Amino acid sequence: MFYSSAVNSAGLPTFSSKNTSLNITQYYSADIHPSSTNYIIGGTQDNGSLRLNAAGIASASTVVGGDGAFAHIDQVDGLIQKLAYVKLQYAFTKNSGTNWYGFYDFDIDGDPLDEDARFINPTDFDDKSKVLYSADSIGRYDIITGITNVPGSSPLISQVTVASFGVRQVSALKVDTLTGNRVWFGLTDDINFTLAPILVRVDNANTAPVATAAGALPGAAAGAYISSIDVEPGNANHLLVTLSNYGVVSVYESTDGGTSFTNVEGNLPDIPVRWGMFLPTGVTLSPNAISGVVLGTELGVFSTTALSGGATAWTANNFGLANVRVDMLTYRSSTRTLLAATHGRGIYTATLFLLPVKYLSFEGKTSGADNVLYWSTASEQNNKRFEVERKQNGETSFSTIGTVQANQAGTLTQRYSFTDKAVDASKTNFSYRLKQVDLDGKSSYSSIVTINRRNSGKAVEYISATKQQLFIKVNSSIARLPLQVQLLSTEGRIVLNRQINSDKSSLDISVLPAGTYTVRITGKPDILFTQQFVK
Repeated sequence: MFYSSAVNSAGLPTFSSKNTSLNITQYYSADIHPSSTNYIIGGTQDNGSLRLNAAGIASASTVVGGDGAFAHIDQVDGLIQKLAYVKLQYAFTKNSGTNWYGFYDFDIDGDPLDEDARFINPTDFDDKSKVLYSADSIGRYDIITGITNVPGSSPLISQVTVASFGVRQVSALKVDTLTGNRVWFGLTDDINFTLAPILVRVDNANTAPVATAAGALPGAAAGAYISSIDVEPGNANHLLVTLSNYGVVSVYESTDGGTSFTNVEGNLPDIPVRWGMFLPTGVTLSPNAISGVVLGTELGVFSTTALSGGATAWTANNFGLANVRVDMLTYRSSTRTLLAATHGRGIYTATLFLLPVKYLSFEGKTSGADNVLYWSTASEQNNKRFEVERKQNGETSFSTIGTVQANQAGTLTQRYSFTDKAVDASKTNFSYRLKQVDLDGKSSYSSIVTINRRNSGKAVEYISATKQQLFIKVNSSIARLPLQVQLLSTEGRIVLNRQINSDKSSLDISVLPAGTYTVRITGKPDILFTQQFVK
């Protein structure tokens, strides 16, 4: 904004800037240096790619003019950085911006700007293998290597055509930092608007690509635009997908590696969602918030305590930010810094708070008829208990199945376990999470652990006994109900004789004295199951 109140000797108006404290830069993207406190680079609409070295208004310097697109800083080696102009034109530095090499036009078919590529072309950088993955024209993606070459030599490009991409074009992509050389691609038909968006996982993405189509996004409209993909750190099976249209489902979750997706839009307003990110375990947006998922939307930042299908509760987190379009979110773990690149109010950062419990591990495995969970913590403060929650295939939300009391041991490493004895043998996929509850009632969620089981093929899947109850799980697809259950003492005397009519049954054995018993389950015309147990 400029203002004139006078003219010069030639009779022409003289203007002075009135932009003091007016921050209206429209960022498409930004990335933050892994160790340098205020070093940020980002791409903006019409104002080029900018570099910031200090907080505050008017502290950015222009690296390259024009439109700026996706920017990346290597989170392992902060000297390596990448900026972008429109289409397939990129520039790189290997000395933290002292020298930039480019812009390189990575087009093979002779078009200097490759008009088939997107104007603001999405990319993602693999910090481990030093590979830049880029969207390209319909049906393909690009691999750019050699980014760390000596000054004067160009990086190398390979273009990959993927049959399962079909006639869709990449609109979002995400490197899985846990699984080497795996990239997720979101594909959108925003030319003909006749096909629903899809996701495709590509393994060996930079060597010998192997593509696997993911499950459908239920209810996704034809032409809807996939705007971002995220993979939970430490759990390659947990995915988050966002869409940036009005009138569509905007947020999806998968807990089984993309086999199926669930609508988790919950109470979110009908607004475009442009970026989604799992918050790392152990940090939270405010002292009263809970670690979970954060979104960049058309109306600022929203977060949720946990993804719970259609019951997911989203909360606006725009204090100090305003209800402004947010195009990208990124996080620096060393300082717990969350960055929001807004399209109209510049860049904002916030320091996230530590949660009372810091997890070292959370894993699960099968043990006979049971599923067993193990977790450990590096430190605990004001921790009261862990509530174990489970979601089986076919279910859209988690339910509480047990509680483990906290050891309250301060900074000492603590180890916990929980055995799920109520496993439904007809199910094959089980997702678990921990709800950590403080002494004051506040709570937070762990990451999600997935356990896959195969049907045993047995008529009686298992029995499990306590001092009060005998639990029996029957495979109803094999055994025909009703069945007869008999308990025999060590002398062979029948001490209990009951009929069961359900595939999941419990029998009261509280009146029986302690000892060893044999359970015999029969069905016409055969004995199906015999096993001893100790009460």
